Amino acid sequence: MRILYSFFILCFFVSSTLLAQTQISESGFNNWDTAPSGGWEEPSGGMWATPNATIDAVPVFPPPPPTTKTTDAIEGNFAARMETGEIFSILAPGTLFVGEFEVNFTNPIESAKFGKPFTDMPLRMTGSYKYQPIGGDSCDIYAVLWEWNTTTNSRDTIATCRLPIVDNKTPVTTYTAFDLPFTYRNGNTPDSMTIVFTSSFAGDQFEGQVGSTLFIDDVKLEYVNGLFATLMPEVDVNVFPNPSSEIATFEIAEILEDNRLELFDAQGKLVYSDVVTDQVHTVDVRQYPSGTFYYSYTSQGRVINSGTLQKQ
Repeated sequence: MRILYSFFILCFFVSSTLLAQTQISESGFNNWDTAPSGGWEEPSGGMWATPNATIDAVPVFPPPPPTTKTTDAIEGNFAARMETGEIFSILAPGTLFVGEFEVNFTNPIESAKFGKPFTDMPLRMTGSYKYQPIGGDSCDIYAVLWEWNTTTNSRDTIATCRLPIVDNKTPVTTYTAFDLPFTYRNGNTPDSMTIVFTSSFAGDQFEGQVGSTLFIDDVKLEYVNGLFATLMPEVDVNVFPNPSSEIATFEIAEILEDNRLELFDAQGKLVYSDVVTDQVHTVDVRQYPSGTFYYSYTSQGRVINSGTLQKQ
């Protein structure tokens, strides 16, 4: 998270030199949306954010956005590409994170809002990456789960995972899998989470090298016995009541070809599997013991949506 402080300093600089002259536009990996300015894109779906909006502060010959899509992907049509560059001679690492970003010139530290609501407890984060460091630079790949502390009015860290330092500065020329286990500090249930990828680990300290490039693709959260959660569901699935003691109703926004709805217990054992024919699908859970169950909605063997169901 600290990696974005350089963007905050950049915001101060821009606000003092261009704010009066320029109105700054504000605004998941296979689908990307174009910003209102037309100068950059971000992953669709509202999960991922970047500081790309900062380049809109350059009214003439703006630099390329630090975070872009690329067809150099290991899964699907696109992957995320982050390259460290400069804006007004200030280091600007490519960064992609779960949260929101709005350029705030009055209080730049408020530009990045890290985290989205999240209540699951994954075992690990997996994905694929490539990294091309320049001059000893290093990247950063990590995730944090939080719980809001009503006493201190601040976030308590529940769990973290991070790419080891020994790996984050090593050139990786072909897509390589990363598998990062979460370390839990307690057994509390989180209420939010973030994932952060950046092409220069210490960009906030202006320590990084222009040209260092990080590629990220196929990011997943893994649960018990190989179960995965989709970070950016392609089809909305609403489960209620949740927790459920008798009948769990699944509202599925779109019925896809060759689909299945599957339910797994906490040990990863398949306990329910059926084809979904209606957008409202019910499952009798009275036969199952109390605890956490994981569901997945698949199409042609690909996970479209996943989540948890609490059985009372």
